[in-house]
Amino acid sequence: MVTLQFQQLVVHPGQRIQLQGVSWSEFEAILKELGHKRAARIAYSDGVLEIRQPLLKHEKAKVLIGDMVKILLEELDIDNECFGSTTFKRQDIAKKMFVNTNCTPIRPLNPPELGDFEQKRLESPPELGGWGASARLYANLQTLSKGIEPGQCFYIENAAQMIGKRRLDLTIDPPPDLAIEVDVTSKTGLDAYQSFGVPELWRFEDGQLRISLLQQGQYHDASASPHFPNFPIVDSISQCIDRSRTEGRSQILKAFRQWVREFAKTTD
Repeated sequence: MVTLQFQQLVVHPGQRIQLQGVSWSEFEAILKELGHKRAARIAYSDGVLEIRQPLLKHEKAKVLIGDMVKILLEELDIDNECFGSTTFKRQDIAKKMFVNTNCTPIRPLNPPELGDFEQKRLESPPELGGWGASARLYANLQTLSKGIEPGQCFYIENAAQMIGKRRLDLTIDPPPDLAIEVDVTSKTGLDAYQSFGVPELWRFEDGQLRISLLQQGQYHDASASPHFPNFPIVDSISQCIDRSRTEGRSQILKAFRQWVREFAKTTD
Protein backbone atom coordinates (compact mmCIF):
# COMPACT_ATOMS: atom_id res chain seq x y z
CA MET A 1 0.00 0.00 0.00
CA VAL A 2 1.31 3.43 -0.98
CA THR A 3 0.82 6.17 1.64
CA LEU A 4 0.66 9.81 0.56
CA GLN A 5 0.65 12.98 2.61
CA PHE A 6 -2.36 15.10 1.80
CA GLN A 7 -0.09 18.05 1.13
CA GLN A 8 1.20 16.08 -1.88
CA LEU A 9 -2.20 16.21 -3.56
CA VAL A 10 -2.75 19.06 -6.00
CA VAL A 11 -6.30 20.16 -6.75
CA HIS A 12 -6.33 22.79 -9.47
CA PRO A 13 -8.83 25.68 -9.45
CA GLY A 14 -12.20 24.56 -10.73
CA GLN A 15 -11.51 20.90 -10.00
CA ARG A 16 -12.56 18.53 -7.24
CA ILE A 17 -11.44 15.13 -6.04
CA GLN A 18 -13.56 12.54 -4.27
CA LEU A 19 -12.28 9.89 -1.89
CA GLN A 20 -14.40 6.98 -0.73
CA GLY A 21 -14.14 4.82 2.36
CA VAL A 22 -12.76 7.65 4.51
CA SER A 23 -13.44 7.00 8.20
CA TRP A 24 -14.39 9.74 10.63
CA SER A 25 -10.97 9.65 12.30
CA GLU A 26 -9.29 9.87 8.89
CA PHE A 27 -11.53 12.78 7.96
CA GLU A 28 -10.55 14.68 11.09
CA ALA A 29 -6.86 13.89 10.50
CA ILE A 30 -7.16 15.20 6.93
CA LEU A 31 -8.79 18.42 8.17
CA LYS A 32 -5.93 18.90 10.61
CA GLU A 33 -3.32 18.31 7.93
CA LEU A 34 -5.01 20.66 5.46
CA GLY A 35 -5.15 23.41 8.10
CA HIS A 36 -7.37 26.46 8.14
CA LYS A 37 -5.45 28.77 5.79
CA ARG A 38 -6.52 27.28 2.48
CA ALA A 39 -8.78 28.07 -0.43
CA ALA A 40 -9.93 24.47 -0.86
CA ARG A 41 -13.34 23.53 0.52
CA ILE A 42 -14.42 20.14 1.84
CA ALA A 43 -17.65 18.17 2.03
CA TYR A 44 -18.00 14.84 3.84
CA SER A 45 -20.91 12.45 3.93
CA ASP A 46 -20.81 8.95 5.41
CA GLY A 47 -17.33 7.99 4.26
CA VAL A 48 -17.22 10.08 1.06
CA LEU A 49 -14.81 13.02 1.20
CA GLU A 50 -14.83 15.70 -1.46
CA ILE A 51 -12.16 18.38 -1.79
CA ARG A 52 -12.74 21.17 -4.29
CA GLN A 53 -10.72 24.17 -5.30
CA PRO A 54 -12.91 27.10 -6.38
CA LEU A 55 -12.11 29.32 -9.33
CA LEU A 56 -11.32 32.98 -8.72
CA LYS A 57 -14.64 34.03 -10.27
CA HIS A 58 -16.46 31.77 -7.81
CA GLU A 59 -14.60 33.24 -4.85
CA LYS A 60 -15.42 36.77 -5.99
CA ALA A 61 -19.09 35.89 -6.46
CA LYS A 62 -19.21 34.24 -3.02
CA VAL A 63 -17.82 37.32 -1.31
CA LEU A 64 -20.10 39.67 -3.25
CA ILE A 65 -23.24 37.68 -2.47
CA GLY A 66 -22.24 37.57 1.19
CA ASP A 67 -21.74 41.35 1.16
CA MET A 68 -25.18 41.85 -0.34
CA VAL A 69 -26.75 39.67 2.35
CA LYS A 70 -25.00 41.80 4.97
CA ILE A 71 -26.41 44.94 3.37
CA LEU A 72 -29.92 43.49 3.42
CA LEU A 73 -29.60 42.53 7.07
CA GLU A 74 -28.16 45.91 8.04
CA GLU A 75 -30.69 48.00 6.14
CA LEU A 76 -33.60 45.93 7.46
CA ASP A 77 -32.16 46.11 10.98
CA ILE A 78 -32.01 42.32 11.37
CA ASP A 79 -29.55 41.00 13.93
CA ASN A 80 -27.18 38.37 12.57
CA GLU A 81 -23.87 36.62 13.03
CA CYS A 82 -21.77 35.76 9.97
CA PHE A 83 -19.72 32.57 10.29
CA GLY A 84 -18.13 32.72 6.82
CA SER A 85 -16.70 29.38 5.63
CA THR A 86 -16.58 27.75 9.06
CA THR A 87 -16.21 23.96 9.08
CA PHE A 88 -19.42 22.32 10.29
CA LYS A 89 -19.03 18.68 11.24
CA ARG A 90 -20.81 16.12 13.34
CA GLN A 91 -20.36 12.38 13.67
CA ASP A 92 -23.45 11.28 15.55
CA ILE A 93 -26.34 12.53 13.43
CA ALA A 94 -29.03 9.91 13.85
CA LYS A 95 -31.56 8.88 11.24
CA LYS A 96 -34.28 6.36 11.91
CA MET A 97 -36.35 4.66 9.24
CA PHE A 98 -39.60 2.79 9.73
CA VAL A 99 -39.44 -0.52 7.90
CA ASN A 100 -42.14 -3.11 7.40
CA THR A 101 -41.77 -6.84 7.96
CA ASN A 102 -40.12 -7.14 4.55
CA CYS A 103 -37.51 -4.56 5.60
CA THR A 104 -38.77 -2.00 3.10
CA PRO A 105 -38.11 1.62 4.22
CA ILE A 106 -41.31 3.58 4.78
CA ARG A 107 -40.31 7.04 5.94
CA PRO A 108 -37.59 8.76 8.02
CA LEU A 109 -38.27 9.88 11.56
CA ASN A 110 -37.57 13.42 12.67
CA PRO A 111 -34.91 14.01 15.37
CA PRO A 112 -37.47 14.44 18.22
CA GLU A 113 -38.69 10.90 17.54
CA LEU A 114 -35.26 9.27 17.84
CA GLY A 115 -34.49 6.66 20.44
CA ASP A 116 -33.14 3.14 20.85
CA PHE A 117 -33.99 0.34 18.47
CA GLU A 118 -37.65 -0.43 19.06
CA GLN A 119 -40.58 -2.42 17.74
CA LYS A 120 -43.96 -0.78 17.48
CA ARG A 121 -47.50 -1.78 16.67
CA LEU A 122 -49.08 1.32 15.23
CA GLU A 123 -52.34 2.48 13.84
CA SER A 124 -51.72 2.99 10.15
CA PRO A 125 -52.08 6.65 9.04
CA PRO A 126 -52.03 7.35 5.29
CA GLU A 127 -48.39 8.40 5.22
CA LEU A 128 -47.43 4.88 6.33
CA GLY A 129 -49.08 3.26 3.37
CA GLY A 130 -52.54 2.51 4.73
CA TRP A 131 -51.69 -0.72 6.58
CA GLY A 132 -54.06 -2.20 9.18
CA ALA A 133 -53.70 -1.67 12.90
CA SER A 134 -51.92 -5.02 13.23
CA ALA A 135 -49.05 -4.03 10.91
CA ARG A 136 -45.69 -4.58 12.56
CA LEU A 137 -43.31 -1.65 12.06
CA TYR A 138 -39.71 -1.46 13.12
CA ALA A 139 -37.54 1.59 13.73
CA ASN A 140 -33.99 1.07 12.56
CA LEU A 141 -31.42 3.56 13.85
CA GLN A 142 -28.51 4.68 11.66
CA THR A 143 -25.64 6.92 12.67
CA LEU A 144 -24.52 9.39 10.04
CA SER A 145 -21.32 11.43 9.79
CA LYS A 146 -21.29 14.75 7.94
CA GLY A 147 -19.02 17.72 7.27
CA ILE A 148 -19.36 20.86 5.16
CA GLU A 149 -17.69 24.23 4.60
CA PRO A 150 -20.14 26.70 3.04
CA GLY A 151 -19.04 29.60 0.90
CA GLN A 152 -20.72 31.91 3.41
CA CYS A 153 -23.24 31.34 6.17
CA PHE A 154 -25.34 33.39 8.56
CA TYR A 155 -27.12 32.93 11.84
CA ILE A 156 -30.25 35.07 11.80
CA GLU A 157 -33.03 33.57 13.92
CA ASN A 158 -30.35 32.05 16.15
CA ALA A 159 -27.99 35.06 16.06
CA ALA A 160 -28.23 35.87 19.78
CA GLN A 161 -27.32 32.30 20.71
CA MET A 162 -24.15 32.45 18.60
CA ILE A 163 -22.71 35.77 19.81
CA GLY A 164 -19.16 35.29 21.06
CA LYS A 165 -18.90 31.67 19.93
CA ARG A 166 -15.30 30.63 19.34
CA ARG A 167 -15.93 26.93 18.79
CA LEU A 168 -18.92 25.06 17.38
CA ASP A 169 -20.49 21.96 18.85
CA LEU A 170 -23.36 20.87 16.63
CA THR A 171 -24.66 18.51 19.29
CA ILE A 172 -25.85 21.63 21.13
CA ASP A 173 -25.41 24.54 18.68
CA PRO A 174 -27.92 25.07 15.86
CA PRO A 175 -26.92 24.97 12.18
CA PRO A 176 -26.72 28.28 10.31
CA ASP A 177 -30.04 29.74 9.20
CA LEU A 178 -28.75 30.62 5.74
CA ALA A 179 -25.88 29.08 3.77
CA ILE A 180 -24.47 30.22 0.43
CA GLU A 181 -22.72 28.05 -2.16
CA VAL A 182 -21.19 29.16 -5.44
CA ASP A 183 -20.60 26.76 -8.32
CA VAL A 184 -22.22 23.33 -8.57
CA THR A 185 -23.17 21.85 -5.18
CA SER A 186 -22.48 18.11 -5.18
CA LYS A 187 -24.68 15.40 -3.70
CA THR A 188 -22.11 15.04 -0.91
CA GLY A 189 -22.57 18.68 0.02
CA LEU A 190 -26.37 18.60 -0.25
CA ASP A 191 -26.51 15.50 1.96
CA ALA A 192 -24.53 17.34 4.61
CA TYR A 193 -26.69 20.48 4.50
CA GLN A 194 -29.87 18.41 4.68
CA SER A 195 -28.61 16.29 7.58
CA PHE A 196 -27.52 19.35 9.55
CA GLY A 197 -30.95 20.88 8.96
CA VAL A 198 -29.84 24.16 7.35
CA PRO A 199 -33.26 25.70 6.58
CA GLU A 200 -32.26 27.91 3.63
CA LEU A 201 -29.58 27.33 1.00
CA TRP A 202 -28.62 29.76 -1.75
CA ARG A 203 -26.76 28.32 -4.74
CA PHE A 204 -25.24 30.52 -7.42
CA GLU A 205 -24.76 28.38 -10.54
CA ASP A 206 -24.28 29.39 -14.16
CA GLY A 207 -24.92 33.07 -13.43
CA GLN A 208 -28.23 32.51 -11.66
CA LEU A 209 -29.14 32.48 -7.99
CA ARG A 210 -31.23 29.55 -6.78
CA ILE A 211 -33.02 29.57 -3.42
CA SER A 212 -33.78 26.20 -1.80
CA LEU A 213 -35.77 25.65 1.38
CA LEU A 214 -35.59 22.56 3.57
CA GLN A 215 -38.95 20.83 3.77
CA GLN A 216 -39.36 17.39 5.36
CA GLY A 217 -35.66 16.71 5.07
CA GLN A 218 -35.29 17.64 1.38
CA TYR A 219 -34.49 20.88 -0.43
CA HIS A 220 -37.13 22.39 -2.68
CA ASP A 221 -36.68 25.43 -4.90
CA ALA A 222 -38.45 28.64 -3.91
CA SER A 223 -39.04 31.92 -5.72
CA ALA A 224 -38.36 34.05 -2.63
CA SER A 225 -36.34 34.00 0.56
CA PRO A 226 -38.36 33.81 3.80
CA HIS A 227 -35.70 36.01 5.40
CA PHE A 228 -36.34 38.76 2.82
CA PRO A 229 -39.86 37.91 1.62
CA ASN A 230 -40.66 41.25 -0.01
CA PHE A 231 -37.50 41.46 -2.10
CA PRO A 232 -36.95 39.94 -5.56
CA ILE A 233 -33.70 38.38 -4.36
CA VAL A 234 -33.16 35.91 -7.20
CA ASP A 235 -33.25 38.49 -9.99
CA SER A 236 -31.58 41.37 -8.14
CA ILE A 237 -28.55 39.42 -6.91
CA SER A 238 -28.10 37.61 -10.23
CA GLN A 239 -28.14 40.95 -12.06
CA CYS A 240 -25.69 42.53 -9.60
CA ILE A 241 -23.19 39.71 -10.04
CA ASP A 242 -23.40 40.11 -13.79
CA ARG A 243 -22.97 43.91 -13.63
CA SER A 244 -20.02 43.62 -11.23
CA ARG A 245 -17.90 42.18 -14.04
CA THR A 246 -17.90 45.56 -15.78
CA GLU A 247 -18.77 48.06 -13.02
CA GLY A 248 -16.70 46.61 -10.18
CA ARG A 249 -17.52 45.51 -6.65
CA SER A 250 -17.58 48.91 -4.92
CA GLN A 251 -20.02 50.54 -7.33
CA ILE A 252 -22.32 47.53 -7.32
CA LEU A 253 -22.51 47.39 -3.53
CA LYS A 254 -23.28 51.11 -3.35
CA ALA A 255 -26.01 50.72 -5.94
CA PHE A 256 -27.39 47.63 -4.20
CA ARG A 257 -27.57 49.40 -0.84
CA GLN A 258 -29.44 52.31 -2.40
CA TRP A 259 -31.84 49.92 -4.13
CA VAL A 260 -32.54 48.11 -0.84
CA ARG A 261 -33.34 51.41 0.89
CA GLU A 262 -35.66 52.56 -1.87
CA PHE A 263 -37.36 49.18 -2.27
CA ALA A 264 -37.91 48.88 1.50
CA LYS A 265 -39.85 52.16 1.46
CA THR A 266 -42.29 50.76 -1.10
CA THR A 267 -43.03 47.73 1.09
CA ASP A 268 -43.55 49.59 4.40
